[in-house]
Amino acid sequence: MSGQLTVNDSSLPHRSRNKSGRREGSLRDPHLHPILSRGAGVRSGRSFSSGESQKVRPVSVLAALLEPFAGPGSAEVASHLLLRFGTLDRMLAATDAQIIAACEDVPAVGEMIAGARALVLAALHETVTRSPVNCADPAFKRYLALKFKGRPHEELHAIFVDQNHGFIAEELVSIGDAGRVDARICSILRRAIELGSSALYLVHNHPSKTPSPSPEDVRSTKQISAVAEALDIQVIDHLIIAGASMVSMRELKLL
Repeated sequence: MSGQLTVNDSSLPHRSRNKSGRREGSLRDPHLHPILSRGAGVRSGRSFSSGESQKVRPVSVLAALLEPFAGPGSAEVASHLLLRFGTLDRMLAATDAQIIAACEDVPAVGEMIAGARALVLAALHETVTRSPVNCADPAFKRYLALKFKGRPHEELHAIFVDQNHGFIAEELVSIGDAGRVDARICSILRRAIELGSSALYLVHNHPSKTPSPSPEDVRSTKQISAVAEALDIQVIDHLIIAGASMVSMRELKLL
């Protein structure tokens, strides 16, 4: 069942210069245990057919990446990480806290993986901010997919742009539980006025990986759009991210 977006505030914002407060959430799985137990061994000696040996093997790729940090034990570390998370994709979708906890015996490896992912995200963010924001831009889609990847809770973000769709700022509006995000109209539109933004995108994720907007998503978005229009601010689109999928409410003619 897809998440819901609800609206709490309906009053119009004043052109105040006070910045709205924001709180970033941090996650940590209290039940997560280190996977690199001391003295753990990896089964070896398996033979492969010639066709199989020519395939790109995730453990080999990961081991090569980790070698400068894990040394001769890089293959063992890579094998344990893949056993812990299942796939490379799931490993990259894990939180920094989960990755670092899983690499407790070799903390440099966990820090490197978290740092590499942050570097990729920063590069994509740089690409997005240097060109007009466009939902059809593959770099924009990759940026949002990586940013929200693996998050177990819903987050609502606003991307503020100028009249030419040039990037101004991206800010977290609210954090919800697994099935709800509270959209505060005053906070969003007050911030748009403070930034001198004439338009904005709304973006939120569905941890359920079902990208279809719920009826409440549609109703709330229309409310926000109507209030924004009264202030000469356009809600260009509301994007819903679910795994690698992205749905545009504008394209669905729901906005």
